Amino acid sequence: MAQIAHQEGKIKSLQDPVTQYLPWLLSSDKAWRQVTVQNLLDMRTGVKSDETYNSPFSDVIQLGFTRNLMGRLKKLKVVPGSKEFVYKSVNTQLLGAIIESATGETLANYLQKNYGYQWVWRVMPPGKLMQRAEYGLFVA
Repeated sequence: MAQIAHQEGKIKSLQDPVTQYLPWLLSSDKAWRQVTVQNLLDMRTGVKSDETYNSPFSDVIQLGFTRNLMGRLKKLKVVPGSKEFVYKSVNTQLLGAIIESATGETLANYLQKNYGYQWVWRVMPPGKLMQRAEYGLFVA
């Protein structure tokens, strides 16, 4: 989807700093100025986020259960100049936010428009345990 947004000219260049689309990142860390859209695509951002899946207190698990995703994203920091590949789920969250910012559409609408599918996003109600795969992004 990022490549489609780029081809449409909505993401001007993959070398654009992420702060061109998400200026609020600067409030948590000025080093975001050196991170490009391409760095996000390559998972070479240096973002400080714990990707430990066996701890309920890790950043990746907390990110999955937060009710305030944007609030968590706005607090992210990076290691300046770090361009080593390290898989971090939060990079894809930021990429989604860039696509929404660049296109002015939600990811679901942009996906439907470009792929011709009707996608359904259902949010898990508070207090309900996921007993079936019924929440998330599905082809309808």
